[in-house]
Amino acid sequence: MKSVGHCAMTLLLTLGISSCRKTGDARPEGPDAGWQSFASPEGGFSVLMPGKPTCEAVAVPRAYHPAVPEKSVQSTACSYEDAGIPAFYSDAWWDYPDQAHADEGVLDHVVDYVMSNKEVEWKKEISMDGNPGREFRGTYSSEGHTAVVQFRFYLVKGRIYQFGVFGNKKAFAPGKVDKFLDSFKLIQPHS
Repeated sequence: MKSVGHCAMTLLLTLGISSCRKTGDARPEGPDAGWQSFASPEGGFSVLMPGKPTCEAVAVPRAYHPAVPEKSVQSTACSYEDAGIPAFYSDAWWDYPDQAHADEGVLDHVVDYVMSNKEVEWKKEISMDGNPGREFRGTYSSEGHTAVVQFRFYLVKGRIYQFGVFGNKKAFAPGKVDKFLDSFKLIQPHS
């Protein structure tokens, strides 16, 4: 039987990745054990993760960008599965195909699409360095398992950043999710 954070949840909660790799075993004990900085020069960001992620190129579902359906959009998704909890930490980014029209409406569409099969507890507008963003938290059920999910999205000069955590309630112990989400920083301007 697959873990809550493994392939089925990845497929449904992130960018449609068709294959998954287990990237981590149980972490060492202690609140900061195993956390490390991950920087993506290609993505132009850094973030703290509870282990070393694996990255792969994936196709962005066309439902993410219906205004330009003829465009094929590639994304890079990086993820780490903490099998000891279980929890799945994921970040992804892609350039919107029609950057001249990439506005907050596009951001809302992407977020609404991702939230569509989840029971949403809350959703709010956020920002980072003047760039618009959205955040939501909810639950998702599949194959008899229920996962808590929390994602943030930012739109930065036509690039969409999507990152979040999903897992069981233990994954959402005070500080764990915020540590990951609050650590996201742009390290170079995207042009």
